[in-house]
Amino acid sequence: MTGPDDEARDGGYGRIEPTASGQSLLPRQSSYGHSRTVLVCDDRPELRDAISNALAGFPRYTVVGEASDAASCLRGVEDNRPDILILDVSMPGGGPPVTRAVRSLHPTIHILVYSGRSELRVQRDMLAAGADQYLLKTGRLGPLIQALDKGTGR
Repeated sequence: MTGPDDEARDGGYGRIEPTASGQSLLPRQSSYGHSRTVLVCDDRPELRDAISNALAGFPRYTVVGEASDAASCLRGVEDNRPDILILDVSMPGGGPPVTRAVRSLHPTIHILVYSGRSELRVQRDMLAAGADQYLLKTGRLGPLIQALDKGTGR
């Protein structure tokens, strides 16, 4: 049985086994690059944990904090200056106002909205507020990792 970490590492297509030499087939960060810092903001602790644990398997991402509402998200952005913000639109105080506030605090941050809300109006509002990407929650974390890689040029 695979868990969220396995799905995130392999894009949800099955478990990736190490090669005969013991080397993993997982994509690894270049030795000359730096790890992108990530702040995970979602009101569901089990989802924050799953995302943080999944990202721990990828040295190109370093989770620097988690937040459960808009106020703690804004504090996390101010205190940690992450490269990437994973933001749930439905957390308390979330939505376009927190996206605009984050964009104003940290204009270069990459904001990926990770939401269960599929309404086009919500997606348009978040992108208009300054989000860079909008990804629907599917229950699998592989698409989140792929979206992060694509959105941040990895």
